[in-house]
Amino acid sequence: MKSLSIALLLFLSACAGRLPQGGPLIRVSTQESRVIEIPVEEYLVGVLEGELPSDWPLEAVKAQAVVSRTYALYQREKAGSAPYDVTSTTQDQVFRRSKKPSADRIQAVVETRGEVLRFEANLIPAYFHSSCGGISEKASQVWEGEFPTPLEQFHEDPYCEASPRTHWTYESTTEEIGGTLQVLERDESGRINLLLIQSEQGDQEITGNRFREKLGYDKLRSTLFDIDTAEDRIRFEGKGSGHGVGLCQWGAKGMAEQGHSYREILEFYYPGAELGHEPL
Repeated sequence: MKSLSIALLLFLSACAGRLPQGGPLIRVSTQESRVIEIPVEEYLVGVLEGELPSDWPLEAVKAQAVVSRTYALYQREKAGSAPYDVTSTTQDQVFRRSKKPSADRIQAVVETRGEVLRFEANLIPAYFHSSCGGISEKASQVWEGEFPTPLEQFHEDPYCEASPRTHWTYESTTEEIGGTLQVLERDESGRINLLLIQSEQGDQEITGNRFREKLGYDKLRSTLFDIDTAEDRIRFEGKGSGHGVGLCQWGAKGMAEQGHSYREILEFYYPGAELGHEPL
């Protein structure tokens, strides 16, 4: 009966030309500097259009739907009197409206309708990223504050090897960097916690995350990198793309291709989180 009702919902949505509806309104700050209000279930179709390639397996798309729904509703709870809940960019999650959204995007939203991740009855900040490079990161290593247990665990990830950014390189100069570099501290995942920039003007300590932000996220894809210096040239050899916390999108794709369900994907990336339903 469940599969029949889902098929019927998809059929009716297609016939009526409507997107899935329901749930609280999400206030989205667009790139045109406008704030729009949109029901969360409809909003999710636009997020799936913006975040994932069109040919990814359905179970990976469904996992992303649950994660993005949880993230949006968590940010809505936090927003308070702020003018919007989320942006439409990678600052939160990419939202892209389409006149003809992919059928599997609609299906993923319908089949996970209202499902969210909770820990101790609370919505979790369901962070996600492109590729973890083979090992996850703790949220507290990236941002200040306290985070629920599902986001505070290191674990190896054998599923994202197919990512085009599993391995990457970037070449720079001591002039661009502002001196030579020395790694002072790494965390348990191997990511860089602290760097030392040495120059004639003096030495400066900088966190790995701040250094990545300063140099450019498009240049340093993650803080999981090694440094090779030759004269005035500096070569970075790294793994992964993004902060490494929560769902690894390429890992979810790999798990889905190996036959894992979206529920198993969520259990792997948010260990200890419970899958529940948000009233619609």
